[in-house]
Amino acid sequence: KGWSDDYDWRIFWHRGLVHLTRGAVDGAEGEFAATYEALPGEVAPKLALGYCAEYLAERLREPGVREPDLREPGLREARPVEAEADDAQAAARAGARSAQAEEFYEAVLRRDPTQGSAAFGLARVRLRRAGRRRA
Repeated sequence: KGWSDDYDWRIFWHRGLVHLTRGAVDGAEGEFAATYEALPGEVAPKLALGYCAEYLAERLREPGVREPDLREPGLREARPVEAEADDAQAAARAGARSAQAEEFYEAVLRRDPTQGSAAFGLARVRLRRAGRRRA
């Protein structure tokens, strides 16, 4: 298999970046998950997945926020982002997403304590979840 193979991690990575530039964080998360699957020990996919989980947790805390739907080329209509009728359920899902972000950021920091992006991401998540002392 050559570097241009269909399963080349770089394709997933760049698709994820394109999704981020278009504001489609949920789409980016899927691409970064594929990158992580191909390169489980690498820092960059973990940081990207941490960011996506952190961002999506915040969206769950603000029901009704909209993102562009980029599943079909040229389609720019907005759609609801996992808006929940039940606030308790939305809060639980947001908490799970925050915990997921925290795990990714912690994994990066365990491997390389000099990663400032992971340190600040972890501080943001902990500040929102448990206040200043835990951050």
